[in-house]
Amino acid sequence: MLEPQVPTNRQPEQAALERLPSAVTHETVRATYRRLRVAGLSAHEAGSLTARVNGLPAVPHGWQVEEIERLLFVRELVRTGRMGS
Repeated sequence: MLEPQVPTNRQPEQAALERLPSAVTHETVRATYRRLRVAGLSAHEAGSLTARVNGLPAVPHGWQVEEIERLLFVRELVRTGRMGS
């Protein structure tokens, strides 16, 4: 049986990412960062690219994995209504 689709102005990829449990996103952030490091990127480059893939803007000092995970966690709390924005 098909479920009715709610129209959204978000891109399909972003909408799909928002439906993922935060534990899956957590592992994905670390796995993405590790793969980029293994591919030869510096810690600064891998952190910045991982943040960008997860919808975070570039920052002058770059991103650390822990910062990305923390912001994604808070984003999920706000999205689910557990914390006000």
